[in-house]
Amino acid sequence: MKKTITVLLLVLVLSSFAYAGGQREAESATAVVSRTGMPIVSQPITLTAARIRRPLDKTPMEAKSFTQYLEKLTGIRYEWQSIPEEDATTRVNIMLASGDLPDVIMGVLTMSQLASNYESGMFIPLDDLLDEWAPNLKRILEKENSNYRTAVTAPDGRIYGTPSREMAPWLTVGNHLFINRSWREQTGLAMPRTTDEFYDLLRAFKSGDMNGNGDPTDEIPLSLLGSTNFIGVLGAYGAASNNNWIRVDSGEVIYAPTLLGFRKALEDYHVLWNEGLLDQETFSQNRHQLNAKGKADPHIVGAYFDFLIHNVVGEERWNDFELVLPLEGPDGHREHMRGVPTPQPGAVISRTNKYPEATMRWVDHLHSDYKHRFMAFFGMPEDGTIAFEDGRMRLLTENTPEGSSFGEFWLSAGWGSFPPVIITLEDNLNHRLVTGQTRDKLDFIEAYSPYLVEEVMPVTIMAPDVTREISEIQTDLDTLVSSFVARSVMEGLTDREWNLFQDRLQRANLQRFVELHQKVYDSVR
Repeated sequence: MKKTITVLLLVLVLSSFAYAGGQREAESATAVVSRTGMPIVSQPITLTAARIRRPLDKTPMEAKSFTQYLEKLTGIRYEWQSIPEEDATTRVNIMLASGDLPDVIMGVLTMSQLASNYESGMFIPLDDLLDEWAPNLKRILEKENSNYRTAVTAPDGRIYGTPSREMAPWLTVGNHLFINRSWREQTGLAMPRTTDEFYDLLRAFKSGDMNGNGDPTDEIPLSLLGSTNFIGVLGAYGAASNNNWIRVDSGEVIYAPTLLGFRKALEDYHVLWNEGLLDQETFSQNRHQLNAKGKADPHIVGAYFDFLIHNVVGEERWNDFELVLPLEGPDGHREHMRGVPTPQPGAVISRTNKYPEATMRWVDHLHSDYKHRFMAFFGMPEDGTIAFEDGRMRLLTENTPEGSSFGEFWLSAGWGSFPPVIITLEDNLNHRLVTGQTRDKLDFIEAYSPYLVEEVMPVTIMAPDVTREISEIQTDLDTLVSSFVARSVMEGLTDREWNLFQDRLQRANLQRFVELHQKVYDSVR
């Protein structure tokens, strides 16, 4: 009994010195955490972690080379909870509401989800851990002329999530419109410049046996992914907006679905629907189904929106498609939404984590050099996705397996677009060989640059009460808009239905939603 009490007192004493600045080690639960060197812990430990799985990611997290490399190196093993990207919002909100959190939440939380919940006590403030256990991350946060620290600092002045995402010039524009080059050349029509010319081209795709298989009915002139892709067409109607349907004109925040241009776009796309020019599965298909259509042999898709040509049609036939510049609409509008790459919450440590020091050292090691940061995203050299040559990383698109896309290749090898890692602008400018699809993307953005909107809504961590209010209103608005877009495109739209829609938006507290965003915009612009 005496021996047991002595052991318990020893554990309590060691715990009380866990954050002592002069300590060279920290006692974290039953494992000693080293400040330098590997492994990080004196004996192997297991943590739980949640992460986002992209639709193109075909490999379990524990089977990825980088995961196995880190486990062997650091002594820290993770049991992974992979959340499908398409269900992420619902699944994560349920997880937060229940309070049943894993030890680490990696690249899962949005700015608004973190802002709504950091005061709840579910997450550990990371400031002291960053100071004592993360020299590499601290250097990144303190880089001059960067917004990294500001972006991840909550209104209470603390940091609850390390920065993540890729900071790169090729991320300033999301989706582009691509059309089937070989089909267009068959029609004899020029590259479309206006919406009318584009719709005429779609009619030509529909009227002929473009793929030459003897079946004139299997061509799909235009295939979209629901209302998500519908955002991409709005620039021709003076209603370009972000994914929350928000645009800024001359400093004024505007909700795009209230604009007459939004209605005109719906009416035009209803015509496309009625004429069979728009994929009849537009509002029901998922990413896998769209990609399957894009890779069909022979071609059955004539046009689509995406980040890169290759993502939908694959590596073998991407050259059959070509970029379309932003179209000029019926009233002369010709614009496209611009984004501002901003760090998002990366590693968020839950209050129940027994090894916060070890966790922070593990995250910091991911930032130990540019090679680790790139490998976290894209996989390791042995995966065949990347190579390091003369101080630069090169994507090996030529190694893409037949029948796949490079997007699927690297997302399956690496940790995807949402690891708890930030690839800095300096990494991309100084340590990356820009070739292949990345070079293509820069060329696409340069071609789009004359049409990009000047003003955009900034991404920032807002006060919890503001975030919660915006989130609650936005949930209702998003439901209204997505269902209205689908119904209007498929069934048509009358004056009465448009007016009822506007009334429903107002009853859903749209005025307050815009007012809150206006305050945020005014405070940071």
